[in-house]
Amino acid sequence: MKFKIINLLLFKCLVGVLLGACSSHTGLEGRWVGCDVRKPLIDWTLTIQGNRFYLVREDLTMWYIGQFSLNNNCLLKKIDLQFNNTHINAHNETTLLGIYEIDEGTLTFITAAPGKNLRPLSFDEPQEAVIFSFVRS
Repeated sequence: MKFKIINLLLFKCLVGVLLGACSSHTGLEGRWVGCDVRKPLIDWTLTIQGNRFYLVREDLTMWYIGQFSLNNNCLLKKIDLQFNNTHINAHNETTLLGIYEIDEGTLTFITAAPGKNLRPLSFDEPQEAVIFSFVRS
C-alpha cells in the first residue's frame, strides 16, 4: 500500500512538472511587437497563447495563425510553425521549420521560406529565409 501511494505521488509530481513546463513555452507566452528584419518599417504583432500563435502585420493585409511546437533539447532551439489560416490560401496547412532565441527580452526567429523543408542551421544564413525580431509588448 505504501509503495502505491509513493508511486501515485511521484506520478502527480511528474505530471505537474510537465504541465508547468509545457504551459510556459519557455517564456514565449504573451504579446510581442517587431518586424521582418528585411522590411523593418512595417510592424508585426505576434501573440502566443499556449501552443497557438497569431502573427499579424500592422496594416492587417498579412496574417498567419496556427500552432507551434518547440524542441529545446539541442544547442539551437527549434520551432515548427504550422499554419491553419493565412492571407495566402496556398500556405494554409503548411509548416515552417525554424530556430529561435530569446536574448535580453528580444525574441528572434528565422525560418525557411514557405515550401522549403529545410531548417536553418544558424542565424547567420539569411538566404531564402524569413527573419523576425520582436520585443515584448
